Amino acid sequence: MKPGKIFRTFYKNQRKYDASAEQQQLEANISARLKYGSLDAKVFNSYMAAAGDYLAYATSRNLCIVPCSPNTIIGYLYARFAMGHTTRSIPGTLTKLKYFYRNVLQREWLSPLEKLVLTDATKAMQKFDFTVATKALPLTIRHLQLIRTLRMTPAEEVVFAAWTLAYQAMARLGEITNKKVQKANMFHDDNGRFYVYFYRKPPKAHKTAPAPCAICSRTQSPFTYGTLRQHMLQ
Repeated sequence: MKPGKIFRTFYKNQRKYDASAEQQQLEANISARLKYGSLDAKVFNSYMAAAGDYLAYATSRNLCIVPCSPNTIIGYLYARFAMGHTTRSIPGTLTKLKYFYRNVLQREWLSPLEKLVLTDATKAMQKFDFTVATKALPLTIRHLQLIRTLRMTPAEEVVFAAWTLAYQAMARLGEITNKKVQKANMFHDDNGRFYVYFYRKPPKAHKTAPAPCAICSRTQSPFTYGTLRQHMLQ
């Protein structure tokens, strides 16, 4: 494009972008908030609350948060742990802090080496976390027993078997019903003593690596074993 064309286009379109001071301020406010557009209001408030809590910690100890320091982050995580927060909340907290640094402060997050330091520290904290997960199982065994007395269609029988397996394996129903889960994930003992379900993705564990499977025996879990056996024979 020739320079003359550039100037002609500039003078032609200049008036199109004329705006009052109020409109300019509105556009500036919208532009500043567009980077938060991927978060709904509830999630955004949660992220900002986490950032405020982090700032309160750093201010109380006269710590500088820029540049991002693994020691400051570790200290904050330990302070939360000492207050009673479980280490299972650490991944969510780090996600919010990373968002705060990148999108609000517009500063770099931790370097690869600093991330390793942070990972080692969080693993050490997890060894001292003896709290029990409060998430409920998909359904209690009593619920399953009550449902079993109802008359169900073949499709409902499949769903019921999936719920029963989810209960036994302490897995989400989505894990059981994932299309990648096949009959090969289920192993039945030739002597009819137990089923073994091999996880597509093992459940998270905060101390040691989880077992790659869940076992359902005829003697220890007769209800679950009977339900799975009936379904697998159909």
